Amino acid sequence: MLKQFWTYVQDKESGCREWTKAVGKYSGYGIFRGMNAHVFAYMDVNPDEDIWDMHIHHICENKKCVNPEHLVALTPGEHISLHKKGIVRGPDGPSEAKKAAAARYRERVRHCGEGHEFTDENTGYQLSEGYESRYCKECARIKSREHRAENYVAHPKPTPTHCPHGHEYTAKNAKRYTRPNGKTKLSCHECNKIRGKEKRRTQSLTSLTKEQSKPSSGS
Repeated sequence: MLKQFWTYVQDKESGCREWTKAVGKYSGYGIFRGMNAHVFAYMDVNPDEDIWDMHIHHICENKKCVNPEHLVALTPGEHISLHKKGIVRGPDGPSEAKKAAAARYRERVRHCGEGHEFTDENTGYQLSEGYESRYCKECARIKSREHRAENYVAHPKPTPTHCPHGHEYTAKNAKRYTRPNGKTKLSCHECNKIRGKEKRRTQSLTSLTKEQSKPSSGS
């Protein structure tokens, strides 16, 4: 069974040994024979260690990694504190010891689980339940794009049945034309007739006004 386990592992340039078989849908951890693959790998290398009440932590932050050199056994409290980067924002702010522990951890782990470097531009921070933790901005962008692609549903704009002035778009009253930008629009024949009448009336009034303003020839 041990030989079979390690045939499902692929070495990466980062030093991680990634699990290539089944992965938990929600946890993201590799699964082997009903247990987490990284836990199985740790037990293989440390058969005499009692880890019944312990958590196996990835110092590489790569959930698929089963490299024993990247795994360490922690108590549940230590594990939670480490994942939250050890910074507790209380009334007096984070303690110096907590800030020093967080700085050492961030200095040691310079890449996220997907291999993106934690640079100043690529590192974001979020506050949750009084704890401050960092996250990879590039991973967040990728997940956001994937979420939009999976959940985007096109909603076609319904074809209007009446013009803005309430005239119905019938076969005789509607005309579709294409704008210079390539988009199409419906034109109301009744509105066009009304605008034409108003335009001709305005032109007639303008001409009459000009005629009346001209000086008479007998003056």
